[in-house]
Amino acid sequence: MDNPLVIISAITLVLNLAGTLAVVSWKMSRVEPTMKLALKEALDETTKEIDERIDRHVRYFGEGVAAVRQKINDVELYCRDNFVKKDEHTSQFIQLRERIEILIGKMGQ
Repeated sequence: MDNPLVIISAITLVLNLAGTLAVVSWKMSRVEPTMKLALKEALDETTKEIDERIDRHVRYFGEGVAAVRQKINDVELYCRDNFVKKDEHTSQFIQLRERIEILIGKMGQ
């Protein structure tokens, strides 16, 4: 190994390998933040989409509940207006009470 050309070539090879290793390490250290940023953006977009879906389904459910509530109210009003009037109900109740008192009187005899 007395030949200076071999020594210079070996030193050059070692320096090139060290420089290449340093450059590769530096570039790899820059890839991680880029990947983190891309991942964060993807997660934010997915979270926003999920939140929009949840809001949409909550709104649909709320509209369904409101529709059922309105239908129940409509049925109550229809029944009130078309089936039994209050004065008719009262008179029927009085007649029923009188008949029950007559039956109780007959059972007591």
